[in-house]
Amino acid sequence: MARRKVTQADIEAAAAAPLKYFTHEAHLADSTACRRFIRRCGPDGYGRFMRLLERLAAEEGHVIDVLDTESQYLLADTLWFGDNLSALGQFLKDLSECGLIQMFGDGVIKSPVVDESALYFGKRRASAAVGGKSRKEGSENA
Repeated sequence: MARRKVTQADIEAAAAAPLKYFTHEAHLADSTACRRFIRRCGPDGYGRFMRLLERLAAEEGHVIDVLDTESQYLLADTLWFGDNLSALGQFLKDLSECGLIQMFGDGVIKSPVVDESALYFGKRRASAAVGGKSRKEGSENA
């Protein structure tokens, strides 16, 4: 029996699922974008950025809604800003200006770092779904 060909729609649908872990460049902190960000926010900011990437990876569609105040407080708590929404706003602005996240007018943020990882695992998930063999049996992301 012939295997069905994996389509881009299959990959994108599979990529939208939450990730148990995500990959990123081993030298992400050495990239120009990260170096700019670290100059602005220091190593604590970089730690918060990594925490944000973890949250984005765990969300369906790899986006976080920050349109309403309650969602902003939840994200501020997650990133150790407490109730300081002003600091959260500046942090997100700095990330966006450095190209590490994208902020959309509908109050949604996402990151190219997580999107790349999601597409990688989406290709593997979609291939496995049509009868291909995952290279890493038992992997929750595969």
